[in-house]
Amino acid sequence: MARINAGDTKAMIRMGDLTRKLRWFEMAAEHGDSEAYFSLGNLYSSEPKRAFEYYLKGAEIEARTRKGYACICEVSKAYSFGLYGVQKNPVEAARWDKIATEISMADAGMHMPPPPSQ
Repeated sequence: MARINAGDTKAMIRMGDLTRKLRWFEMAAEHGDSEAYFSLGNLYSSEPKRAFEYYLKGAEIEARTRKGYACICEVSKAYSFGLYGVQKNPVEAARWDKIATEISMADAGMHMPPPPSQ
């Protein structure tokens, strides 16, 4: 519990039953943990629009921090196939795919030049 009180988001995620877990996922997400947003999206799969909101928030964190890409992949799939109540948007899908590719290549030890400034 001390680790949770100290803001350890991974400890929050591992805590307790589903009701308590939901609370800890929400707290971890509020602290900017993209894995918590991914888990919340999965937990709310019966509410597609809400699930997508969680995935999108997590994807924004992953894109900014360049750590992980699970949420980014969900957002890309949503735009590619019209999932979670989102309209198909191939341009947005390609944008998110590009970010996921850059992150995964960096994770694999490959280095790409930074994207051009816009």
